[in-house]
Amino acid sequence: MTTVLRRSVDESAGPAREPRRIAVVPAYNEETTVAAVLQRLYPAVDEVLIVNDGSTDRTREKIEEVQATRERITLVTYEVNRGMSEAYVAAFESLRARFEAGELNGDDLVLTVDADGQHDLAVLDRIVDRLVNENYDAVIAQRDLDNYPRYKVLGNWVMSAWATVFAGMRYHDVESGYRAFRLAPLLHALQYYQGYKYSETIEVAVVLPLLGYRVNNDLKVPVPIYRSRTRMKDVVIDLVTAALAWWRTVTQRRRPAISLPRWALYGAPAAVLAAWAVVLLLMLTKPVFLGTDSMNNYAHVWYLQDRIFNYAEFPKHIHLLDNGEALVFPYGFAPWMLGAMLFPLFGDWIVTALMVTGVVALVVTACLVRPQMRDPWLLGIFVLNPFFVDAVLVTLMEHGITPSAIATRLTLMSAPESLQGAVAAGLLGVGGQFLGTMQGAAELIAEMMAAEDGVPAAAERIARRHRASKTALPGFGHNLHRPDDPRTPKILAIARGTGVPGQHIAALLALGEAVDRIYERHITINATGAIAAVLSEIGIPVEVMRGFAVITRAAGLVGHVKEELENPAARGLWDAGTHAVEYSGSALKNHA
Repeated sequence: MTTVLRRSVDESAGPAREPRRIAVVPAYNEETTVAAVLQRLYPAVDEVLIVNDGSTDRTREKIEEVQATRERITLVTYEVNRGMSEAYVAAFESLRARFEAGELNGDDLVLTVDADGQHDLAVLDRIVDRLVNENYDAVIAQRDLDNYPRYKVLGNWVMSAWATVFAGMRYHDVESGYRAFRLAPLLHALQYYQGYKYSETIEVAVVLPLLGYRVNNDLKVPVPIYRSRTRMKDVVIDLVTAALAWWRTVTQRRRPAISLPRWALYGAPAAVLAAWAVVLLLMLTKPVFLGTDSMNNYAHVWYLQDRIFNYAEFPKHIHLLDNGEALVFPYGFAPWMLGAMLFPLFGDWIVTALMVTGVVALVVTACLVRPQMRDPWLLGIFVLNPFFVDAVLVTLMEHGITPSAIATRLTLMSAPESLQGAVAAGLLGVGGQFLGTMQGAAELIAEMMAAEDGVPAAAERIARRHRASKTALPGFGHNLHRPDDPRTPKILAIARGTGVPGQHIAALLALGEAVDRIYERHITINATGAIAAVLSEIGIPVEVMRGFAVITRAAGLVGHVKEELENPAARGLWDAGTHAVEYSGSALKNHA
């Protein structure tokens, strides 16, 4: 049973008021210290919310004695001890109710203070000043642990290092309960919070940075007394809950637009990554793994180790290829040379192991270079499941006799000995009007996503701007596909099927609705518009998006070269252009 006892307080506040300071104090069997803590804390805050977590001593009586003469103290009582995490949840959820009712503001400050007297209230203003003046969303005081046992200091260091890994920011003292939060970020973080025993501190510390909030943990404060109730099992619990808090956050913050049960939100990315790990482990069970281009690696290592160990030479060329001129290096130097040197110890298996290492390194590098890839949904979609990337490439590969194809064919007719020159000529035509328009469409989507007034308002603004200036709208319209481009729904369906979050796709569709309304007619979203949205979903930078068109159109232009060699059309294109364009100069007239 839970009892809430609160004195009535005049809570009238306008939007211009200073942020309210609300202290949250969990208490369990603290009869010797709780009254003194409340008496010192009360003048420094606007109100105190204290949770008596099933205390079996006189803690509740001591609290009520102080509360009797101080109207701004609210007492929440649990009849049975539920743990510090539950105590915090009770307090924070009561603040959420008041926030949703309009009684509290998002910038109001929540201060957490222990009831055992180990938090020096003389530095409370310093913590608040750090939060407010330096525009942090949370400040976690770093305790001076000089008077703590060495094993406690070591344990705190381990926990802080562990939290650092999952939070993506450096923590010095993640277990500190002496903290200040802005209310809105705290309530946001609680959406990803579970809490068990003492795990609240580390869970919130992990979640807040993952959600993009600024957290500070380098304000060092003294600890007047040493108090600790945590045991080894609590450390294990915290280690596990920190990892789970990270997983809950990264799997839900960019959840797919489709409706999924909670177990699927957590389980689907884990299943993909687990399947990938199983495939790699199965590869490691094979001395020789036959896969796409895998024998290339084995052959190089075989050749290198043979020349090194049987002929005592370091080969620069492969004697059997290209009359002995084929180079062994520079590409592949690191894995092949390492494999050759370790070959006498491990045999063929070392090549398999290096290939597996390379695949893992690819994933790690993707996460390091592109922070967006640290999202398990995007990691699974882009690195491990490239189906819709294939759809993008197939869509862009061939569009018929377009400017790029014409340039390739005419160049081939002029210089038939230079296939690469003909293809390059066509690729130079990948631009802002044909084929490369996904970059312009992606810029519009990014503009809508960043708009402070929301996507619908930004979409309306973009549509009006382009109509007023009479400029082409990238990603919209097609000279053949009317009223709708049939490729667009297919591309979007493939993307949705892989579980992309769908925010960029939704922005594109919102722009489509605005365009139809402002132009007073239906204009189809074409394939490049759809491609811009799905590539944006997986974090492809706008600046390199046109590169997808270059990659795939190169293959399409090679097809045009083959067709031109078998059934020449360039002469006809030349003649058609000559007859279609009427001479408008004066030279012939003067000659006549």
